[in-house]
Amino acid sequence: MGDMEKDVERRLVGGIKRLGGQAVKFVSPASAGWPDRLILLPDGKVMFIELKTSTGKLSELQKYRLKVLGDLGFDARVLYGHDEVKGFLDEIARLPVEDGRAHGRAPRGDVLVGGGLGEDRSDPAGASDDEGKG
Repeated sequence: MGDMEKDVERRLVGGIKRLGGQAVKFVSPASAGWPDRLILLPDGKVMFIELKTSTGKLSELQKYRLKVLGDLGFDARVLYGHDEVKGFLDEIARLPVEDGRAHGRAPRGDVLVGGGLGEDRSDPAGASDDEGKG
């Protein structure tokens, strides 16, 4: 089955959102080869994900950037196609959060911003994000 990269990306973004996190499109106009998505999870866990179709290939620059991130101590990985995205989402769902529960749907309401309670930054108007673009 031929996966389209945008479909793979859409599945990742939606799945991370359902688990209470964000999958931010990572773009660096002045510096190529960085992973597609910055994954932000509850309890401050940060991951970098490069998405490929099930038959996609990494460029040498992408391999180098993933190594740099790994050497800095970040969880940086490549997911190939829908099956690997599903496995990754299953892995994230099993991760414990600070209170010992597994990840679940994020609560709406006050959020921590800069170490203190901040304004509600949820988007009740449903403004679109960059889900599936790129």
